[in-house]
Amino acid sequence: MSKRMRIEAFDLIRVFAMIGIILFHYSFSYVEYGVGGDHLVFALFNTGNWGAMFVAMFFMLSGAALWYNYGTKLDIKTFYLKRWLSLFPMFYTAWIIVYLERGIRKGEWLFGGPLYKLLYTVFGMDGFFLDPGVNGNYYLLGEWFLGAIVFLYLLFPLVRFLFMPHEKTGVIIRWLFTVILAVTFTLNLYRDWFHISDGKNLISCLMSFWLGMLVMEYYKPLLSGENKGKKTAVTLTALVIVVLLMYIPIPGYQWKETMMANVAGTFWFVIFMDLGERIMHIPGLSFVIKKLSEYSFGMFLVHHLMIYTVMKRYAMSEVSFWHSIVIFLVILALTTLIGGVLSVYGAFITRCVLGKQGSNAKKTG
Repeated sequence: MSKRMRIEAFDLIRVFAMIGIILFHYSFSYVEYGVGGDHLVFALFNTGNWGAMFVAMFFMLSGAALWYNYGTKLDIKTFYLKRWLSLFPMFYTAWIIVYLERGIRKGEWLFGGPLYKLLYTVFGMDGFFLDPGVNGNYYLLGEWFLGAIVFLYLLFPLVRFLFMPHEKTGVIIRWLFTVILAVTFTLNLYRDWFHISDGKNLISCLMSFWLGMLVMEYYKPLLSGENKGKKTAVTLTALVIVVLLMYIPIPGYQWKETMMANVAGTFWFVIFMDLGERIMHIPGLSFVIKKLSEYSFGMFLVHHLMIYTVMKRYAMSEVSFWHSIVIFLVILALTTLIGGVLSVYGAFITRCVLGKQGSNAKKTG
């Protein structure tokens, strides 16, 4: 595959969504630990949920990046190896450390249930299939979307086939599947076909992933310097739509949370594609964003642990607004440090297995 231009806006989108999710979970920790006071709250906007929207943007980013990098050529064996290396060495390492600490503290090694439930962890599915109070397992860190992204990676060769133009049918299959997926996604929001929540089921995750591919495909012409005027017009239009969607309620209509996450997330994605090209030319800021982007998966794996480690010290107390900001910055610094170490380790393992060819594997999805 010929070398492609690196889209630095992807780094900004990844960091924007990552910090948003950490801030979202941090806000909810005040409820979990019964912390009162006039503290920072970042959970809901007028018509939706910030956390759901940022997660949808992450799936969009994965779809956009994979289509951009593998749209013209895909070696399935190498693709799956790179995907596995981008996730599991870091996940297993962090999980084992936490498992050993938890087992020693509890004085019991099967604290998550029968031994067979470790299979959920082996395949990265312990968060995705967790059903608190009903079906526990050895879910110790990370996010439920690890399981979802594993499924999406497995499905990508098929999804790519459906998306790519074909000699005889052109893009008919792409748009036929778009309609089928959109209708199925919408019906599921009103029918509840799955026990798993709307935002976590694979149809919703695939919808976000597919939207990212669509945005990438039709935004590509705007990446050319010759189309600055069109790109600015598209960005301003997306910004107006986002403001209307998120802050102007429709009388008599209540958005479904997962629907809003995908619709608003798509327009935010478009906005940040433009902002990324502008911001990533600022040397110091560009360096910080690139580093945080490199560390993003490691940070996701440990951010819950960092939040809980810090916030349990404030359980049943009161925290002021400015104090809550300082606490968040401390949590973010700890998450960056530990997540960064994990990410450097993961990059080292990838280089050992793939050599120079795989040094940037984790950045493509």
